[in-house]
Formats: sequence, structure tokens, C-alpha cells
Amino acid sequence: MKLVRVTQLEQFRKWITGCSYVTEQSVIDSISGEFQGNNKTRIGTAGHKFVEMGGDCLFTNENDSIPIIPIDDEYYSRYSWEQLQILDNHRRENLPHAFHEQKYGKEFQTKYYPIYVGGTIDVVHGITLRDTKFVFRSPDYSNYTESQQWKMYLEFMELDIFYFDIFEFKGYKDEMKLNVSTLDLVQHEPLECIRYKNMELDNQKLVEQFIDWIELKGLKHLLMDKNDYFNE
Repeated sequence: MKLVRVTQLEQFRKWITGCSYVTEQSVIDSISGEFQGNNKTRIGTAGHKFVEMGGDCLFTNENDSIPIIPIDDEYYSRYSWEQLQILDNHRRENLPHAFHEQKYGKEFQTKYYPIYVGGTIDVVHGITLRDTKFVFRSPDYSNYTESQQWKMYLEFMELDIFYFDIFEFKGYKDEMKLNVSTLDLVQHEPLECIRYKNMELDNQKLVEQFIDWIELKGLKHLLMDKNDYFNE
């Protein structure tokens, strides 16, 4: 069975609803694997690692002036100790005993074939789900409330409440690359998203629209197999 990731569905939703920075080609790139990330997404990946692992993910120790968070074999990001304290307080106060980076999904029926929709949930905490977002400008909350991400995850888990935990780096400039240690990190109030009556119908509709487009464009061969996804 073929699989589509929740992040790919969300890219598709943004494109068909007229999001200015998402094109049809960028949706195709998200499926084919052509998009390899950028400095902002890598900074976010570093922050996610610290929220999950705390100090265990650091390359440095408390005597070093600027902590280093390895992202992969090629990239690392520099945060400040003050920024990491904010994130550490968050993980200790809001996420005790939470499960991080959990893969879940569900099979959906379409007029062409069944498709498995899968995604990695940042945080499973009791009967609530959470996702950590790192942003570089004042957040537009509609980007989150209109997202299909939380709706899919709540359906997967048969739960009712999802929170976006949003952290904003103030004054980021491209020349800073992966070093955000000089910036202020602002923790915004968690954004609560709640299951609603027709949520599952909205999820089903988007999946059907996506597969209609996949078939129209002849892109099914780009989709990952379900078994490969869970063996990553």
C-alpha cells in the first residue's frame, strides 16, 4: 500500500487554498524528496532535539560559552544557554513523562485505491497531543488553526485536544545561518486546537482531493510504500 505523509498533505492544502509561498512544484518536491531543508528548518530540528532529549543532545557541556546541538552528520546549530533554559523549563513543566516522535497513521479509502496517511507526532502527553514550532517572525495563528496536521493527528489517535507550542526567534537574518545564540527567544502561549463535528469529513475530503491530483499528474510512483515508512 502506498503512503502519503501528513506534511505532504499539508503542503498540498496550502497550495490549493492559495498560500503565496507554496507552489505545485514545491508539493511535488515534498513527495519526491527533492526538498532537503534549509537553515530555518535545521534550527527548528535542533530545537526539537533539545525539547525531546534535554542536555543529552548537546555536543558541549555547561562550561562552554555557546552550546552546540548536532542536527546530523553535516549540520549543527548554536543556541544560547538562556534559550536552552526556556526550552528546558518547557519540557520539564509541560511535558513530564511525554512520548516524543511517535509514528502513527490510518488507512483512507479513495475512488482509486486505499491510501495510508502517516505522520510523526512530536509529543504524546496523556490524552493531549502537542507540536513544537520554531518561527522567525510574529506567528500568524491562522497558519496553525487551518492546518490539517492537528486534525489528522487527532483522528489517528482518537483524541480531542492538540496544542501548538510556538517559540519565536526575534531578529533572525539569513547571514546568521545556524547560529541563533544572540537572539531573544520568545515563548508564546500554547495554541489550543479542539476536535470539531466534521473534522473527519474534512480529512477524508482532503485525502480524496490529493489522490485525484496524484492520478491526474501521474505521480503515484513517487509515493512511499507504507512498509518502508515504518522501517525508516
